[in-house]
Amino acid sequence: MQYGFVILCIYRNRLIFDRKEESKLLPLGTKQSIVPFIKCADSQKNNGCSFPYSIYPGQDVILDWQRKSTGWIELSGEGTLNYELAGDEKIFDLYDYNANNKEFKGDCFPSFCADKSRGRIKLSKESTLLQKRSNAFRYLRFKNNSDSIASLESVLLKPSEFPAQPVGSFRCSDELINIGWQMGIDTVHLCTQPGDQSSVPVFAPFGNGYVQWDGCRRDREIWGGDLRSGALGWYYNFEDQTPIANSLYVIMNAQHHGCNEHGLFPGSGSTHQIYYEWAFWEVTCLWEYILHTADEKLLSFVAHVLPEFLSWCERKFSENSDGWLHSNISWMYSLNLEKQSSPSLQAAAAICLDAMKNLFSLLELGDELKRTKALHKKIVTRFHRSFWNSDLQAYSLTLDLNGGTVCSDLCANCWAILANIVEPSDRLTVLNSIKKLHWTEAGSVNISPIVNDSYTHNGNIWPYANAYEVSARFHSGDTESALELFKRYIGRIRSIGHSTIFEMIHIDGALPIQKDGDTLSFCHAWAAQGSWALQRYLLGVTPISPGWKEFSFAPLSSPLEWVQGLIVTPYGTIDVELESKDEKGVIKGKVLYPRTTKYVCRMEQFGGVEFIKK
Repeated sequence: MQYGFVILCIYRNRLIFDRKEESKLLPLGTKQSIVPFIKCADSQKNNGCSFPYSIYPGQDVILDWQRKSTGWIELSGEGTLNYELAGDEKIFDLYDYNANNKEFKGDCFPSFCADKSRGRIKLSKESTLLQKRSNAFRYLRFKNNSDSIASLESVLLKPSEFPAQPVGSFRCSDELINIGWQMGIDTVHLCTQPGDQSSVPVFAPFGNGYVQWDGCRRDREIWGGDLRSGALGWYYNFEDQTPIANSLYVIMNAQHHGCNEHGLFPGSGSTHQIYYEWAFWEVTCLWEYILHTADEKLLSFVAHVLPEFLSWCERKFSENSDGWLHSNISWMYSLNLEKQSSPSLQAAAAICLDAMKNLFSLLELGDELKRTKALHKKIVTRFHRSFWNSDLQAYSLTLDLNGGTVCSDLCANCWAILANIVEPSDRLTVLNSIKKLHWTEAGSVNISPIVNDSYTHNGNIWPYANAYEVSARFHSGDTESALELFKRYIGRIRSIGHSTIFEMIHIDGALPIQKDGDTLSFCHAWAAQGSWALQRYLLGVTPISPGWKEFSFAPLSSPLEWVQGLIVTPYGTIDVELESKDEKGVIKGKVLYPRTTKYVCRMEQFGGVEFIKK
């Protein structure tokens, strides 16, 4: 349906009429109720596009909050209307086309959506909730299928995302990178929601009860691997870290006991799924949370559960004759990777065990520390000869498709670099192979060669894996390619017209919608790792002792003319302003840091940077 419309915005009780410019949006995390724009099908009949708004029989109207939003919709009026919620206007065309298709799943989303996206409501003069649980959307379409005029007296959005604005920041001389950084932070912000609104409500004991979901529409659940990536973006930019503490508590409080997986942490917070790969990222996330906060309360809580998880690791690595842990499932769930000693799983385990060494050291558990070091060494020393493919010049796995195909695994290669399994002198070889095998105009594909692109995880772009590649390239000093890859997948999402980062991107630029109408997430928290990587490596600031008592300063040189930003610590922000290297190869700038913390850096490399105590 085509609309010739003008836009009226009711903003803080003022009417703003403008055909060209959008009004200033209220920031995410606001506590104010937000009124949408009305896209009028017939502005003359309604004497303009404002409330109260009459919807005549057979007429549709679309309300637009101008960006992805989360929360509860309160409305009042008279009459009965059909409604549809969507994150993109193209979804409405999909609804219309499949109106009589009983197999179409677009209105029920067969995963973990709290409410269907379509329904019918009888309006009342008193304010009523459209749905009892919070939802995620940008657009709300009403249809009047009755014989009577319906009237919308008011429509308000009560936001549900974490009620605070980010304090951290990042800016540079490339505007697309700035936009991409903000998209990542807005995405993780919208995915940080009340625990009692989860797909299965969870108890969140810290702060005001917020947790971090994978997606704000689906799955509305704490997933371990998603949490680790989303938390990285949260640490550097938000002062209140309790959503991460709550998420870790929910998962680790549900540790499996009295079964074959005794000691394993569940991969998900609400449904407690068995998911080896995600359990490793949860423990990694735990150490990083302690590193950023020095939270003694949570550290004390995990002191009795971590040794049992270590015993689970030792047991699982000894079960198979090849000495490797065999996977039960991968995050690439549409591919059959079960019962394989996949390289990505072993690399994730190595990163996890490295984090566990730090945790057991803090907890002064000497025997557990010794056992963890031994298992970590076993993985690292055997990894290369077990998984390196000399033909691909990359770490590979075998897909059980078309009789079995040897493929380069993007995550395995990136995680091996981040686990420091790959020697520094060999990292560019691996990264060059990734560029040759995996890169497309829209970002990197997960598996190469692409065996069968009908599988969701094969032949599409997943920001989760791409953000890890950005981090791996920064970690290896390949700054130019890291920025280019970031711009590729961010640019593709922007070209579709969205300001949050998708769960998955089709290479051709189509929305992530399956053939049956099932829609993947348009706002997925795991993408925030890319934003964190910009701050971590280009501003060059990272904690090296728990609670930011000490931090290192080692910014990478880059093709950018300048970078600046703020990093949140328990003592206040660290403010960084840097210019590109001068003719002598010296980075210039200044770092303002709290008096209660100390910095560590190689002064011969950063002699042009001034350090100032606040």
